[in-house]
Amino acid sequence: MASRPRSPEAECHDGGLRAGRGRPLHFPQVGMTAGNEVLNPSTLPPGVVMNAQVPVFAIQGPQEQWLREVDEGPGPEYFVSGGVSERSAFAFLPLEAGTHRPRPGGELLGEDAFYGIYYMERSGGQGTWTYWMQGDYPVYMIDRQLCRASDECYPPLQVQVEFDQCKVVNVDFSCEEEAILARCSGMDGETLAEVTLEHTETLRGLHKKVLRELYTRRPDTPARIRLTLLNARTGQLLSPPPPRSEPDRKLLDLL
Repeated sequence: MASRPRSPEAECHDGGLRAGRGRPLHFPQVGMTAGNEVLNPSTLPPGVVMNAQVPVFAIQGPQEQWLREVDEGPGPEYFVSGGVSERSAFAFLPLEAGTHRPRPGGELLGEDAFYGIYYMERSGGQGTWTYWMQGDYPVYMIDRQLCRASDECYPPLQVQVEFDQCKVVNVDFSCEEEAILARCSGMDGETLAEVTLEHTETLRGLHKKVLRELYTRRPDTPARIRLTLLNARTGQLLSPPPPRSEPDRKLLDLL
């Protein structure tokens, strides 16, 4: 890909994400895709049907700064210099080995080793995101700076990213007089866990009990698996639970 001139922000600010620069980053989940989207119709014709719902992340750097988009010239660039209201959102899609084609099922398989980075925008209901321009303008490393093409279509860049395993779980809640019943199922509809919760239960408690029941029913569950919980009736994202440094949220306030 051709080089581009340095933007004014890049010249005066050292928060850009550059190849070869070590920087501690956190990837809090901000939502999910809807699933069954057609991606890259122009760059990978006739396009790839992305069947899977995949997590969408923001990227947080040091000192409560977030990765944000700055467009001051030939195309957007990304800098760890924004507040929470300015943060950008991204999806990381597994690519089929030796290609730039996303895996429709959203998982690395066989000889797969790389992900493509896609810029995301909000769509429809709470916590739902979609691929900007159907993914035909993914995120790139240009002149060692993380940015996005705006005038030409390209297939996704191959990048190596290491994630803990993630499992998407639909939770169907039934509020009884003395308890909340939660039936948890996978994307294929198979029941994974059933838990009984107090009316005072919190979001952190929900995650903990669902995970404990999942390990009880399925001892082969990976030790470091990360759960993405969705309200089965409304599609509301119930993940991630608040960090220990922040107040927990009462489950009934979210239902």
